[in-house]
Amino acid sequence: MEYFKSFILTNIYLLVISAIMLFIAIYNYKQKHRMSICIIVITCLAIYLALEESLQDVTKDAANIFGTTFLSFSGYVLRPLCLLFFIVLSGGFPKERKWRILFSLPLLLNFVIYLMMLIPAAKTAVVYFIPGESGGLTFQGGPLRFTSHIISGLYLAFFVYVSVLKLKIKHIANAVIILICAALIVFCVAIETFFNGDGDIHILNTGIMISIMFYYLFLYIEAGRYDQLTGLFNRTTYYQDIIKMEKSVTAVIQFDMNGLKYLNDNFGHEAGDTALATIGEIIAKRCNKNMYPYRLGGDEFIVLVNSLPEQEVLQRIENIKEDLAKTQYSCSIGMAYRSNKNDSIERLSKVAEQAMYFDKNEYYRNSGFERRKA
Repeated sequence: MEYFKSFILTNIYLLVISAIMLFIAIYNYKQKHRMSICIIVITCLAIYLALEESLQDVTKDAANIFGTTFLSFSGYVLRPLCLLFFIVLSGGFPKERKWRILFSLPLLLNFVIYLMMLIPAAKTAVVYFIPGESGGLTFQGGPLRFTSHIISGLYLAFFVYVSVLKLKIKHIANAVIILICAALIVFCVAIETFFNGDGDIHILNTGIMISIMFYYLFLYIEAGRYDQLTGLFNRTTYYQDIIKMEKSVTAVIQFDMNGLKYLNDNFGHEAGDTALATIGEIIAKRCNKNMYPYRLGGDEFIVLVNSLPEQEVLQRIENIKEDLAKTQYSCSIGMAYRSNKNDSIERLSKVAEQAMYFDKNEYYRNSGFERRKA
């Protein structure tokens, strides 16, 4: 009972945050299926890891070598998994199956290495426990003891990379939040690794849960600004931004996917969604810090360009066309450059739209598709 009270008092903040996050995840499960699953898994892992740390104190005092070793093994194995689900929550987990497998391999390596803890002949290479002089057990670390920390560090590095990708598609606030969450986790890892000689400091699990709550609340607030399928800004944000950027926009680029109806009718709407997501990714990749990409709805995309020479805008369009040519999809594209400072964004959009429709007519004329069927 004394250890139970100690566990509650030591992890009170973690338990309160976990209860809140579980309630939110379950409440929003139908609307946000993937996000809710990630939160539930991460929360359960964090609670288990906190419980594992407390139980280790019990088994150490009781000089229970097997129990302490098994609990320690589970802790080393599950911490990187917790971070992996955080990456999934942030939308940074690879979509292609081969990359998902490759991305998960460090977890398998981590499991195999720490499994050596349970093998008497191999445990000295990783982590093991011996009876202490004053009773209980003493921690001993081998050359592979930091494997879990290194793999967690790699996942954190990728987490930061996700932040950089979000910066490229103008998810600036999202990127900053990810960096803050990563910094908090790194801080907790550093404290537990380098300033925890007696093993009495357990702040990583609470740090992870605080980061998740912080990130989830941010996502909830920001959800209305982005298109969920492509990750680009949505129509509402576009109308807000054209007011703010009325004087600074120098060019407008309009995109309209060719053949979306054909894809939906013949291969299903999932194929159409894949096409739109791919096109959105290509547009975002070719946009620099002065270009703001939006999905207006359906198969329509638009990019507002600030302070770029016309030649560079044309080169960006060519780059997008080259990237699209490597896929099975195509877009009709039109661009209007602001030659008169009195031209409004609305007028530029109309000129770009006319150019885009001219390009679309050429596409259907040359492709042999009947426009009404494609």
